[in-house]
Amino acid sequence: MHKRGVFWFSQVATWSQADIDKFEFLLPNFGGRIQRENWVHSARVEYYKKYQQWLGDGEPPSATPEAQ
Repeated sequence: MHKRGVFWFSQVATWSQADIDKFEFLLPNFGGRIQRENWVHSARVEYYKKYQQWLGDGEPPSATPEAQ
């Protein structure tokens, strides 16, 4: 990912579907892994845990064990 310029959770947390498609094209061995493993949501949760700022739509998932 670093070779492609991705260094921070905040970058992945703001990916659009076009960004996901681009990275899946650039990383063909990943084969749907970005969506299957829910990278965008996971990046949002990790960013929120560190900075207490939610980068997604709606409210942060404060009731989930991931966000605590």
